[in-house]
Amino acid sequence: MFKLNNVFFLLACVILISAIFISSQQVTAKQERKEPSIGNMVVDWKPYTSLKELLIKSDIVVKGKVVDSNFIQLKDMPYTVHKLKINDIISGEEVESEITIGQLGGLVMNENKVEVLDNPLFEKNKHLYLFLKKVDHSSYDYHVPYDYYVIGGNQGRFKIDRECKINCVNS
Repeated sequence: MFKLNNVFFLLACVILISAIFISSQQVTAKQERKEPSIGNMVVDWKPYTSLKELLIKSDIVVKGKVVDSNFIQLKDMPYTVHKLKINDIISGEEVESEITIGQLGGLVMNENKVEVLDNPLFEKNKHLYLFLKKVDHSSYDYHVPYDYYVIGGNQGRFKIDRECKINCVNS
């Protein structure tokens, strides 16, 4: 009986040590890949009840494609600055062929991705219709490195799918 208990104890120790070793190898592999984790923020957007209201509040409405994105920190908040190639101006004055758009969300400490829950970050090479407001740089006491933002968060952006259908981005 004594020998049988020692065998079970020895076997349990070997299994425990093996499990710890395998677990540590998996943690090391995850750390080496450094896949960013995704966190979500919640924003209480000003509600717009119609496209007409969005149009009235916008400075410009454009159809464009995201060609580049950079993550920054503004006042300890993650932002993404997107470069948008303008394909068409639907409403508003003429602008340059490429503009910069700021969007809340990005990388925190260059590792963890954070997005607004109902307003995911724009994806590169995606075509969008955007209702944009021009940034009034004089109203900030710090440098804002973009010139436009989407009004109403998810309400002011629509994606164009392969069949040229317009869809809400967060649907």
